[in-house]
Amino acid sequence: MVTSSDRVYRVYRDKGLLPEPDRDTSGYRRYGANDAIDLIKIRTLAEAGVPLARIRGLRSDRQ
Repeated sequence: MVTSSDRVYRVYRDKGLLPEPDRDTSGYRRYGANDAIDLIKIRTLAEAGVPLARIRGLRSDRQ
């Protein structure tokens, strides 16, 4: 089942904000706690009006 969080994660992944998640042997995406935390941070910044390009820059500065 695909949830709205799965869709949001894919949108942000396609925009270069999140990495491709690991997959299990069956090919299912496996998200960890850090993935959830990153998604919450990005959504919070985006909802606060921070442009995605700026969020991408902040994330790349962190790595």
